[in-house]
Amino acid sequence: MSVTRLLKGALAGTIATGPMTVAMLLLYALLPRHERFPAPPEQITSRFRHGKSPLSFFKRPSPPWLAWVLHFAFGAGIGALYAPLAPAITEPPPLRGIAYGLTVWFTSYEGWLPAAEVLPPASRQDAGRNLMMISAHVVWGAVLDAILSRLDEGEQQPSMTGGR
Repeated sequence: MSVTRLLKGALAGTIATGPMTVAMLLLYALLPRHERFPAPPEQITSRFRHGKSPLSFFKRPSPPWLAWVLHFAFGAGIGALYAPLAPAITEPPPLRGIAYGLTVWFTSYEGWLPAAEVLPPASRQDAGRNLMMISAHVVWGAVLDAILSRLDEGEQQPSMTGGR
């Protein structure tokens, strides 16, 4: 596994977090009023900031941008993890990216976030919020795979110099 491959994944993950965020915010606006409490990136950052994590050094209230910077950073990191895995996933593009995005959602919202006592498990969350986050992760995974595939195509283009 090369550093270049990880960087491609990080870049693809960062870029894919943009459309994911747009989808999440558009779907958030459609939620019933009782489900419109802070979006998951804000909730997660707030919980980590008030616990015993490195984020707790931020004075209250935390800067409004912090949750979104961390949201994109997580997208970059998990995108970097996808890059070496993508070739081994048997589904065709973009289904392999969507499968990965759903895996990220499941392992986060039913796995490490409840285990770290950051959020209750998805099975105890409102259906609308779950649908919002599942949809956002589908968008993220599809875009992640499309961008990574495009970056890979650029690498496979023949040289214009005529050399072999």
